Amino acid sequence: MKIKGLDFLEKHVEKIVLAGTVVLLAGFGVMQFLGHPNAVEVGGKITQPADVDKILTQKAQALDAQIHSTRPIELPEIDTIADVFHQKRNLATTAARNNVPFGPRYFIDLEEGEVIATADVRFAEPKLPPLPEPLSHADVYNLDKSALEDLPEMAEKFPDEEPADIRAVSIETTLTTADLIKALKSGDPDKGIRPVPQSWYDKSLYIVDVIVEREELDANGKWSDPVVLDPVPGRPTLRNLLQPSEDSPQLTLDSLLEQRNLLAENIERPPFYIVRTNQWVPPAKAAEAGEYTEKVVDTPLSRLERDLQRKYQRRKELNAENERIDQEIKDLQDRAKDSELSDAVKRQIEGKNRRKQDNEKKIAKIDEDIQALVDKAKQIDENWVNPFDERGTGGRTGEGGRTTGGGSGTQPGEEPLIPGGRRSSSSAKEQPTLLELDSVTLWAHDITVKPGGVYRYRVSYEIFNPFSGKATRLSREQQHLADSFVIESSPSDWSDPVTVPQDIYYFIVAANPAQQGTPVARVSAEMYRYYDGYWRKADASLEPGDELAKSISVKRLPEETTASGPGGRNPGRKPKDKTLPTSRLVMELPVTLLDVLERPVKRVSELGTPIRDYEAILTNETGQIVVRIPYKEVDNSDRSWLTRAVDKADKELKALEG
Repeated sequence: MKIKGLDFLEKHVEKIVLAGTVVLLAGFGVMQFLGHPNAVEVGGKITQPADVDKILTQKAQALDAQIHSTRPIELPEIDTIADVFHQKRNLATTAARNNVPFGPRYFIDLEEGEVIATADVRFAEPKLPPLPEPLSHADVYNLDKSALEDLPEMAEKFPDEEPADIRAVSIETTLTTADLIKALKSGDPDKGIRPVPQSWYDKSLYIVDVIVEREELDANGKWSDPVVLDPVPGRPTLRNLLQPSEDSPQLTLDSLLEQRNLLAENIERPPFYIVRTNQWVPPAKAAEAGEYTEKVVDTPLSRLERDLQRKYQRRKELNAENERIDQEIKDLQDRAKDSELSDAVKRQIEGKNRRKQDNEKKIAKIDEDIQALVDKAKQIDENWVNPFDERGTGGRTGEGGRTTGGGSGTQPGEEPLIPGGRRSSSSAKEQPTLLELDSVTLWAHDITVKPGGVYRYRVSYEIFNPFSGKATRLSREQQHLADSFVIESSPSDWSDPVTVPQDIYYFIVAANPAQQGTPVARVSAEMYRYYDGYWRKADASLEPGDELAKSISVKRLPEETTASGPGGRNPGRKPKDKTLPTSRLVMELPVTLLDVLERPVKRVSELGTPIRDYEAILTNETGQIVVRIPYKEVDNSDRSWLTRAVDKADKELKALEG
């Protein structure tokens, strides 16, 4: 009889269990013949138990061979304790590591002779005084191309056939150090604000950058937005180091001090480039001289002296680079301290030593060239005295021993400025700090100006931050003061506007209308253009419809004298004649004569009779009507100094031809 009320699972549960057991046992049976049921993993490989002992024996024999081998084992490079120490010390000025550890911190105020807890002190934040309104001077110069050989960014501006004529504005101002020191010593005792301890800056109070901003006057009479000028090419400063990138080396205050004092002149008074005719002078002296800067007479001896000056400059530049290499090698060695240098550091040092040896070879060759040039100068003038010999002459010094003067306006008896921007090889420790000086003259150059442009400038400066590296001596609220290596002053007032010499000047010096006997109106024009070291003049005659243009032949300056022959001691080949090379110079402006008209306003002579005057009506490149009145053009102040410049150029060029 069937049992009622049971479902399928209840009826067949015994059969299901039995079937599952049979399947499980069958699976175990199959595994004995498929795969590696008893294998183990050794060294990343599946191995049978019978082979394990063999593999382990081989491994043990290999290790034993390495232990008894005489070949050195290459160990991984790790940072030594000295490396870690220097890394931590160098990172002391970063904000992320300015946290004061738990527990009180103290320091000794050397001026007051007291022990102070940092948590109880608040220091005054120095506000650096602005500089006085700067002076500016614009001029045009003819650069010595051979002095630009090592400055590709400058040399590429001037094709081989073209003279290296350049317009520049120089900017000058003076820092009175008493105002700066007063700002550093300021505090507010009533509010518990202490001045910065002098011991925090007495060894590092230097100017580390001079920032010049420029505005340009547009056609509508409005000033443009300020633009910060870059240092001029070939005059390296600290600016790139103070704006580090990811690839920049780790900076310390000590390394910055070394670099700063190697580049001191470039920072404070970067020398201008060597020029062939114009004498560069600082803006203050240019203001004393007036609007027209006198020319330097160009003679065979003066050209030789320029060549000699360039050799001295290049030699000192190489010496300065070798000093920097020595400092870089010392820094690499100091980081290692007592630990052995890594292969990478050794390669760096070897590369730097090779560069230094190459420089020393160049210096030896330059010394030979200098001697050859000195011998040649003595042949020209037996009483000639080398104005660049450091053994007998030196640079002028100003207050506190600060060198003054400079640029290509070096006079006999002065040590020449060098491309690296230094006058001597004095070490960083010999550089006086601002505490030792009454004032410091600062200047800069803008070689990016446009002909005829009108500009104005303002200047600020940076000094080393006295709080840099002192984060643990500051309260938590003031630790941000240690974030930067430098602090910047507020800018000076804007200078007076300065106008850059135009590319071409023109003046209408005579005008005659159409009348009986002269059916066509005619004007006489003078054009002036600076070319190859001199202002040149072209006379043009125009009729209505003519455009202002003239092509003339001009005499060029001779090529520089150079030492030649074995060892550089050949006094040089004398030219067969003194005839100067010539070139065609085109002067043209998009100015067209329209007509000549009688002026409605009459002048009266001394005798009381009316004077009939005429005026020239012209159009310029924008289609604007321009009126030029000859009698006013003749007395134009620009024409006055240009006329003197052309007369002087003619005399000098004739003198060169004998």
